[in-house]
Amino acid sequence: MLGRLKPGLKSIRVKSVRIDDTVILVDFYADGRDIWSVKAEMAAVTGALHGLLGTNELSQRPLLHYGMRAWENDDSWLMYAFCSADGARKMGEGKALDWLRETEFQENTADWRLARAKSLTSRAEIGLRDAIDHVLGQAEGTSWWSTVMTGSLDRIKVEAERQARRDGVATPSPRHLLNYTYLKDLSQLITNSWHHFSALWASQDVFADRMDRLNVLRRTEAHNRPIERQELEELESVHDEILDGIAKVHPQVVPAYLVEKWRLDLTRVAEKLRDSWGPEEVRRDIGENKARLSEFQQAADTALSDLERMSVPPGKDQLHQQLVAAVRLAAESSRRMLTAVDKPDIDMLEAAAGEFAIAMRGIREFEEAFLLSYQQ
Repeated sequence: MLGRLKPGLKSIRVKSVRIDDTVILVDFYADGRDIWSVKAEMAAVTGALHGLLGTNELSQRPLLHYGMRAWENDDSWLMYAFCSADGARKMGEGKALDWLRETEFQENTADWRLARAKSLTSRAEIGLRDAIDHVLGQAEGTSWWSTVMTGSLDRIKVEAERQARRDGVATPSPRHLLNYTYLKDLSQLITNSWHHFSALWASQDVFADRMDRLNVLRRTEAHNRPIERQELEELESVHDEILDGIAKVHPQVVPAYLVEKWRLDLTRVAEKLRDSWGPEEVRRDIGENKARLSEFQQAADTALSDLERMSVPPGKDQLHQQLVAAVRLAAESSRRMLTAVDKPDIDMLEAAAGEFAIAMRGIREFEEAFLLSYQQ
């Protein structure tokens, strides 16, 4: 159909199409494999679909969101894209840059996996160096390098100092010298001074195992070999475990990681709540939507528990509490609505539904403030 309406659009091998109330979800097999080729195909499909389905004639409701998923084969997806109807309209008008800015992507292409792996290993390595300098600096003094790097660590000391001299650094600090060490060197340094680092990770054996796996994955990305999805998932787990250990005891060492992790955790919480309720406003005929409301109430309780356990970076407490308050009101008001339906109690239902609408607005207002927080 799209080929007939848009003669310039190449044939799309569709896997499935589903219209779910006000959202259209399209799965298709991509021809490209790199990030921008796949995005170009998604852009073409989005623009063409908007021209065809500006309104959803099946349900007499306008489409609010467009979801795309590009697949490499039946078992491996390459990319998700999710945009508003306004974003799809802009793509249909040829405003590709606007569409790119307003679309949320989740990527799994080979080049994206490799770039992501390089970023993760780099951050883990830098985080370890910063933690070593901080911990040993506190325990042994600012000149810890000369006192700690002895015995079995002397080889690392001599090589790092030689490399620094070759680069013309006359009096390098201990932290600067750490830049000339490798992952296996960092692992050995921490192991040799484990009594200073034991509070950061579960055990010395667990730490050594994670460092061995990180080193293997580091060699894979350093040689630009393909990173499989399972390897990337393992790398993300090892990266988080290492930096979580540092952040738990010395949060000031990895502030950027803490903020990123907090933002990612909040995004997941907000998305689960949004997906649980959907785009519709609350209606008074709750009896017809009791199952949906019950599912949301359980999701809100889980979200509230997750939020209260979350580590909040310095300076973000007020924004965090904004979401906590909105989610708590959503959980309490949805619970009261369910109670009112069972009684039944119309007055109680009306009051609780009003509070629920306020709570949902609060969650949307948080999302706007949350996006602005990226600029701070």
